[in-house]
Amino acid sequence: MVVYIIFFASVWGLAFGFADAYEYHSNLDVLTYTALARGDLDESPIRRYRIVVPALAGTVYRVLGPFLERVQPKEFPGDFPLIFSFVLVNSLLMAGYFTLLMRLCLHFLEDGERAFTWALMGVMGVLTCRWTLLLAGSALVDSLLMIAIVLMVGGVLMDRHRWLVWALYIGLWAKESFVFYLPLVLFYRGRKWPLLGHLVVAGVTVLAFRLWLDSQIGAAPMESVRADVEHIFNMGLALSRLFSFHGLYEVLSIGGVWNVFLFWALSKRERWALLVPGRGGFWAVFFVAVVVQMLLSTELSRMLYMTTPWYGIVLARIFSALGARGVFDFIPSSR
Repeated sequence: MVVYIIFFASVWGLAFGFADAYEYHSNLDVLTYTALARGDLDESPIRRYRIVVPALAGTVYRVLGPFLERVQPKEFPGDFPLIFSFVLVNSLLMAGYFTLLMRLCLHFLEDGERAFTWALMGVMGVLTCRWTLLLAGSALVDSLLMIAIVLMVGGVLMDRHRWLVWALYIGLWAKESFVFYLPLVLFYRGRKWPLLGHLVVAGVTVLAFRLWLDSQIGAAPMESVRADVEHIFNMGLALSRLFSFHGLYEVLSIGGVWNVFLFWALSKRERWALLVPGRGGFWAVFFVAVVVQMLLSTELSRMLYMTTPWYGIVLARIFSALGARGVFDFIPSSR
């Protein structure tokens, strides 16, 4: 709980500062999710089913709205009570993501005196990413997807059945793109049949909700399917952006200055093992899922943020290796 509070405090300060300066009216995703939070379901056929985060933010908005209107900053760029509600919900969810990532980092470190320190530094490499600010500090829903992804990764690599069950139920409600990560379940060493049952229940529940919502707004059930399929036409633009200087910037912007440590691991072949925590086949499929999601969306770096479970673990392992060389001897041990 203490670790969670520390992560929430860290995320909240950054997210609120970002929220106070972000121009919300220029982001179509944000406009959709804020409308959903107000109860307007007749929105984008792609995004209107991602209801969990908007529903949570809408609940906070209805409870705290009158009070937040009284303390609203004079020059806030948007509906302060509603945006505040989203920032609160997303910051809580992102703190949960970082707490789970911390546990995952510890799993891949030896039980040494400074394992907690290396894991914390690995998580900080993700927490300080510029996209953390957007996911926590705006009215987006990616925070819930990040929790589902880290639960999926941790469930498979740490053999945690319960993590996988939660991943299936949360992920399918978070965003449709979670289906690209479902093949990762095949790497789970435990019994897979119970997970198939949970997947069916979760899938049927989500499908029933989508059909109900379509009936409420008078939309054709296939409208959303056609809209999703049309994402294929984004691949040309995404590829042209990826193989350009701008694409290089988007890739490197995920780690920022922390990439210095990644380059250190890449500089010698004997260090390459640090980049593959656990099973190589699992991570190959994981990165394929991220790349597919990235190509279907033109927001390359935002989709690449989905790789941060891997990035955090790798950073923690690199810091552990550097610590063994005495690089961080100025840091006191945790004992």
